[in-house]
Formats: sequence, C-alpha cells, structure tokens
Amino acid sequence: MSKQLRALIVEDSADDALLIVRELKRGGYDASYERVDTAAGMSIALSEREWDVILADHSMPYFSAPAALCLMKKRGLDLPFIIISGALGQDNAVEAIKAGAHDYLTKDNLKRLAPAVERELKEATARRRQDEMEKELVGYRRRLEELVAERTAEQEIKAAHAKLESKALERTADLSKANEELSAEIAERKRVEQEIIQYHKRLRSLALESLLAEERERKRISLELHDRIGQPLLALKLMIGALRGFTHSADTAKALDEIDGLIGVTIDDARTLTFELSPHVLYMLGFEAAIEWLAEKSEKRYGVSFRYESDHKPKPMDEDLKVFLFQAIRELMTNVGKHARAASARVTVRRNEGTMSIEVDDDGVGFDVFEMDSIKGGNAGFGLFSIRERMRHLGGSFEITSKSGEGTRIRLTAPIKAVSDAGRREAPTRLSHSHHTI
Repeated sequence: MSKQLRALIVEDSADDALLIVRELKRGGYDASYERVDTAAGMSIALSEREWDVILADHSMPYFSAPAALCLMKKRGLDLPFIIISGALGQDNAVEAIKAGAHDYLTKDNLKRLAPAVERELKEATARRRQDEMEKELVGYRRRLEELVAERTAEQEIKAAHAKLESKALERTADLSKANEELSAEIAERKRVEQEIIQYHKRLRSLALESLLAEERERKRISLELHDRIGQPLLALKLMIGALRGFTHSADTAKALDEIDGLIGVTIDDARTLTFELSPHVLYMLGFEAAIEWLAEKSEKRYGVSFRYESDHKPKPMDEDLKVFLFQAIRELMTNVGKHARAASARVTVRRNEGTMSIEVDDDGVGFDVFEMDSIKGGNAGFGLFSIRERMRHLGGSFEITSKSGEGTRIRLTAPIKAVSDAGRREAPTRLSHSHHTI
C-alpha cells in the first residue's frame, strides 16, 4: 500500500519535478505535490497547507536551495529539506549541510530519493518526539516548582516527580530504540554505497581494458591487412607496369592500364581501411604528429577548417594513454564534423607540469549541456559519456562549455602517467549551464 506524502518541490523545471514524483511513486509514496520556483511562491505554499518534505533544486534563475532553506527556517518550520541538483560541488554540498539541509543527491541518481525521504521523515518524527518530551519536562518542572512554592502536600510532589521520571524513562527508551534503528540504517546505507562505488570502478576499469584490447586487435588486423594484402597488391602493380613495357598490342596495353587502375584503387582502399583500423602514424611518428594528421584528414572528410596548435613541450606517455587520448580526440573531431555545423575548429595540446591538457573548440551551433548529460543517448551523447567515464577512471577530467548558437569547447585533462599509476582516483564532477565538467 502506497504511503501518503505531501511534497513541496522547489524546482524551475516541470519535467524534472515529474521525474522526482515518478521516483517517489516507485519508492512506494503516493505524493501530492506543488512546484514553486520563487520565494513568493514558496511563502504562499507554506502558508496555505502543511508539508511533509521539501525537495529543492540547488540553483534556479530566480531562486535557490539556500534561499529556500533560509525561508523555511524563518517560518520556524522543522521539515526534512533535501537538495536535488543536476550538479553540486563538494564545497557547496558541505555548506548546504552546515546551513541545515538534511541530505543532497544528484538528478542522475534519483534511486536514492525514496530511501532518503523515508530516513529524513523518521528523523523528523524523532525530533518532534524529543521536542514534545522537552516541553512535557518543562511543564512538569514548572508544576513541581508551583507545588513547592505553594507548599502543597508532600505526596502530591512525590507523585508528580515519579510521573516525571516514568515519562522521562519512557521517552528515553523510545529515543534509544529510534537511534539504534537509524544507526543500523545508516550503516547499511554506507555499505551499499561502498559496493556501488567499487562496482563503478570495476566497470570503468573493464571499459578501459576493453578499449585497449580492441585497439591492440585493430592494430594486429591492420598489420595483417598491410602485409598480406597491401604489399602483394603493390608488387602486382609493379609487375603490371613491367609487363606494359613488353607488350606491343594496343588492346593488351589498354587492358593492363585498366588492371593497373583497379589495383591502384584497391591499394588506396586498403590503405584507407588500414588507417581506419589503426593509425600507424600514431606509432611511427608519435602523438602530436598523429593529431596533426588527424586534423588534416578530418578537414578533407567533413569540409571543416581544423587548426592544430601545440606548445611543443615533451609529453611522455605510455602507449595505453596515447591510444586512449587519440581515440577520444578522433571521437570529438567526428562530432564536430557530423553534428556541430561548424565552419572552423581548433585542437590545442599543452603540457602543464604533470598533466596533459587537450582542447577541442568549434564555432558551430552548440547544444544544451544539461540535456546531453541527462539523456546520455544518441551517438554523440553516448560517445561523450563514454569518454567522461574513462577520463574519470584515469584520474583526469572532462569539461564541456557550450550554449546553443555559441559553439562548443571541450577540455580533456589527464595525468601523463595516469595509466601506469597504481592508485587511480576519481575526478570531481562539476556542472553549470555555461561551464560543465563531466
């Protein structure tokens, strides 16, 4: 049977509010709710009816979660206050908890919503019980003081005192039980969260290993294609050229020319397929030469003017990191060519102490970063999501800055020795409308 819940949702997006209500329903709540996105709207909602919980987005055009929390406190209300945000940096999250918010979670992890609401409702009930007990204790103390002041009968004072102690013991037992239940629930929650974190780490590690294994297989097939098909075709072309010098028949010469042309086209196709499978320039000439070659190749393919810039500093990388960064840049340049509708783009590679910084920016149509991050679908969206997860596994970061009609800038930052380091760390995720770190 569904549990009734009166939820005040402080959110500027009606769609996000519906997602929250849907998640509450999945968690067993029959939620009646009202959505507000201004201080005036929230004041009216608090005045007109009672609420069980307040769910607030951290940042909105005309309102914010900190302002909503302040407004609730001014009303003297003690309601569970949970922040649900597209992105909330660690510093902002700590400040929100210090200010009185009870929990926070991100919009891409709403599975935690129902358990968080249930926990905070229990804690609010416990706080109300404690307040009631304290009020009762104050009343009993006042009564005792009146009895003493009025010099009433000693038996009445003893009875009141015994009643007070009984109530106190009863309330203490209730609070102890509630605290034990909450402690057990918190411990279980931490255990599950650690399991999820470890599971995500294993997934990212497997994804990276799969990528590197795929690249090794591509390289092997490419070499096989070059040695077993490319070289024989080239030898055959030379033999055709030699035969042309020995024939005096115009028909035979014409046939040899046609065969030579077909072989030339096949050699070009084999060379293109070889480079598509595994760019030998990456292994022969190095990372930066491969990126410059990729920019020239992408310009010819998509008609976008790609410019390559480098600080020309040494960039020592092991082969796994080199392969991953090359594939990531190729994915980003493909997105520019296919989706950005850009006239020009730039690829910049720099070294900053122990990190590598790579930027790909274009003057195309741009896109809504939040929409891409929430959907995680489509060819471009999934590719960016995959790059983000792998960068986080390497201890790096992946930042997107974009607005519709204003182009896009994507920055990859990775420790140069990331793949060979034993201790990999998670990179922080930061989001904003114009500056989005994934």
